[in-house]
Amino acid sequence: AFIDDGDMLLVNKAKAFKSGDIVVARNQDGTTVKRFIADGGKRYLKPENPAYDNIPIIPGEISFEGKVIMNLSKINN
Repeated sequence: AFIDDGDMLLVNKAKAFKSGDIVVARNQDGTTVKRFIADGGKRYLKPENPAYDNIPIIPGEISFEGKVIMNLSKINN
């Protein structure tokens, strides 16, 4: 996804996502940007960095703010 800490993102407020979308999600630990994965009956947030674990989506514990449309920090770089 090539998103670095501190990058400015353009986010479309959305309620529905398809597997593979990069989303902005919020839980008790804060806000994160991860890839949304729907694999059969499993739904989880997948970090691009393989050093981190997937985050299972548990209803009521994660809310979605929207879908990342563009990384504005990468324009003209």
